Amino acid sequence: KNPEGDFWDINMFVEPVVQGISTREELLDLTDDVERNSIDLYASYREMLYRVRQKKINDILGQNKEEISPSYDFDIDDDF
Repeated sequence: KNPEGDFWDINMFVEPVVQGISTREELLDLTDDVERNSIDLYASYREMLYRVRQKKINDILGQNKEEISPSYDFDIDDDF
């Protein structure tokens, strides 16, 4: 018998598990596509996770890609 608020309340565990299964199902088409079209599967997933993480950081900081991308145009004339 679990008193209300008990640490081992089953509802505490069910929602994250169901959410994880649902998210996995939503991503199956994407992961299958990456596996079919990737030369280096690990590098592809690493790059995707990097981009997702960078977008989250940019969203938190309120920056867009153009604001944080370094500019390598040093206004140097190419005429020698």
